[in-house]
Amino acid sequence: MNVPGESQTLSPKTGCRQPLPGFETTLTRVNSIGKDASNGRVRTAGSPCFPRFLSYHPRMKRLRASWALCLVGIAAGVAGCHMNQRPILGVQGGRLLPCPASPNCVCSQDAEGDHQIPPLAFTGTGTEALESLRGAIQAQPRATVVESKPDYLRAEFRSAIFRFVDDVEFLVDPAAKVIHVRSASRVGYSDLGVNRKRVERLRAAFERAR
Repeated sequence: MNVPGESQTLSPKTGCRQPLPGFETTLTRVNSIGKDASNGRVRTAGSPCFPRFLSYHPRMKRLRASWALCLVGIAAGVAGCHMNQRPILGVQGGRLLPCPASPNCVCSQDAEGDHQIPPLAFTGTGTEALESLRGAIQAQPRATVVESKPDYLRAEFRSAIFRFVDDVEFLVDPAAKVIHVRSASRVGYSDLGVNRKRVERLRAAFERAR
């Protein structure tokens, strides 16, 4: 146990914390039995110093692992609270909303280079195209269509482990024969290209269905 204002060094013989000359210390007695990894000697209850081996004791390792799991759980809980808060989405002025500044979103109606992605082209009517797109979405893992209108579709995609939510929107432009798309993550900063890959995967499935 350290006394305020005390300076200590490690003894090369015992591996214990020793006070510098001119200082007093209160020695800590260890109430356990174990072996000092530095010299193989056994320390028993009553040893007049805190042995270094306790820092590497299996119980200490388990304790550190438990704290790490607690921190991960707290972080996941905080992220979960944000996942339940749906951001502002939808159509404004006949367009999907532009992406935020963070690199975790793509949108075919966004002029920003890092966020821009081509829309989905179709033939026939917009209603038929949107119905084919619905089937492609529902065939994807952890995907749910949560809003559907004659010219608009919104789906939620969840990650496999932490269940993070990505919002994916589709808007039919019948005159141009395209379906505009916006895919964005609700939490985090970078998506490592997940949203762009998802749109391209949906594009391929949509074209196969057509």
